[in-house]
Amino acid sequence: MKTRCVQRQLCAGFLANVDSRSDHSALEVGGRVHTYADLHEIAASLAATLQQHGDDEQPLVCVLGRRSLVSYAGILGVVLSGHGYVSLNPKYPANRLHKTLSLSRASAVIVDQKSEALLEHLVDDTSRVWILPDNEDPDVHRRRWPDQVWIGRGDLRSKEDLVSLESDPDDIAYVLFTSGSTGEPKGVVVTHSNVNSFVDGYIDTVEPIAEDRFSQMPELSFDASVSDVWVCWEIGGTLCIPSDLDQLKAHEYIRRERLTVWTFVPSLVSKLHRLNLLKPGSFPDLRITIFGGEVLPHDVAKAWSAAAPNCIIENHYGPTECTVTSTRYRWSEASSAKCAGNAVPIGHAMPGFELRILDVDQNDVEPGDSGELYLAGPQVAMGYWNRPDRTRDSFLKINGSDRLYYRTGDHVIRACDESPLSFIGRFDDQVQIRGHRVEVGEVETLMRKVSGFDEVVVLGWPECADGAADGLVAFIQGSCSEARITVIRETLATCLPDYMRPRQIICKEQLPTNPNGKIDRNALRAGLAS
Repeated sequence: MKTRCVQRQLCAGFLANVDSRSDHSALEVGGRVHTYADLHEIAASLAATLQQHGDDEQPLVCVLGRRSLVSYAGILGVVLSGHGYVSLNPKYPANRLHKTLSLSRASAVIVDQKSEALLEHLVDDTSRVWILPDNEDPDVHRRRWPDQVWIGRGDLRSKEDLVSLESDPDDIAYVLFTSGSTGEPKGVVVTHSNVNSFVDGYIDTVEPIAEDRFSQMPELSFDASVSDVWVCWEIGGTLCIPSDLDQLKAHEYIRRERLTVWTFVPSLVSKLHRLNLLKPGSFPDLRITIFGGEVLPHDVAKAWSAAAPNCIIENHYGPTECTVTSTRYRWSEASSAKCAGNAVPIGHAMPGFELRILDVDQNDVEPGDSGELYLAGPQVAMGYWNRPDRTRDSFLKINGSDRLYYRTGDHVIRACDESPLSFIGRFDDQVQIRGHRVEVGEVETLMRKVSGFDEVVVLGWPECADGAADGLVAFIQGSCSEARITVIRETLATCLPDYMRPRQIICKEQLPTNPNGKIDRNALRAGLAS
């Protein structure tokens, strides 16, 4: 197995391909092809502009855009400039975007054309630099918000003005804001070294090549996107960006765009399987498929294997705090016998990871027993952005080791032999919905504030398997009219992305309690199931 040096800037591979494969397609988005030379020119221009106008004291720059040239050139330009990027998904409610922007303390924001309509919700009293590469003349914004700095297309610096920087491996590459149990998003701080370690491990294990055509199904605000973007540009491949319609018809998109590397959550493939769209031999060009973010059902993996007969299929597991992937399992004809129930194993550790499965006293469990998974290694993130308290709780040293471990909260079984790791579920109330991690405590906190009721419980429902769910159901203790529920729904829609909003809100005069006087979540689940 090859070993690479991870002490490099994240975009070093991209820059090498600008020199060696300048005319090769780096990005295909919106029906247009952008070569490595093209993309570098745009990204370097943005980076030079950030270096001229950005604040060196603030390490983060936000990119507000989705499935556009500017959004991808933007994250690349931020890294080239020496900053870390924060992706703001314009599909999210404006209130949540504003909260994330404020938490990031970003000194500058890159905005694509379709996202400019959100500016009236995001511009506040904090002075920032707003870079609008699609806008030839942003005078209308200058007149409305004269205290902000507005940079249009004609104001961008040339790529020749970019100052090359030597990045420290511990410099921030990006901060990804996820659901937080305290009622607001929490930012996971990921370094250049973290991402490079992941990229190198991915390349060594599944061996993508420069001729590969990568899908980019996950949003840039979801950590699975890191796999497609930075692995692709490291090896000189082509990154293909599907439209929303393409995502709904993924089976057609894969064939039309001749994709060879495909990454997404299993629930999409489950849907294709239910619709009988996974005919044997459907995707002969696919070479690599990576599933992650949710439990991979055995029947789905088997159907996909038949539909993509020339394909390596791997099930990847990993918290955002451990940079995309911590363990991997490769599907084979013998896999059926290794599946626990209908769930494909999460496998063995990626290169450099140390796994420990501990009991409540942080002692290693015996082989065959279950416990909580702790992870240590070069991909473990620095911690949470400006949250030293949460960092201390989740990133810690444990008995018998000086290494820093991330406490996952995931319940797994320690194998008796060399068998792959099996995921059981969560020790807390966190759920996975369409690959997104949702802390129900965040939703409950917001619902208490919005509804005015003290007792609110949110559950993942219907439950799929092992901590995953199709959506959320909320219970309120008290009398609540349909009109009031409608107001609650409308308010939540301004604060939470769709996957975090309860599909159903149920009001009860009295919620069931257990012998300790706490609300009995299991009784509520039983009521839903009856």
